[in-house]
Amino acid sequence: MNEALNLSRKFPSQNSIQIQKLELNDADLVDMKDIKTLIKDTKRYLENIRKGITHG
Repeated sequence: MNEALNLSRKFPSQNSIQIQKLELNDADLVDMKDIKTLIKDTKRYLENIRKGITHG
């Protein structure tokens, strides 16, 4: 029993872990939108290349 208590002190349980709040400012949100747009454009570009390869 004593060993179990010592182990529980070394390894925190899910209840004792605190998740810090993610703080974003407006610049971060703009960057995220830019990244999402870049990802969408890249996907579209790769799809067009793949279509060109299969149809060409």
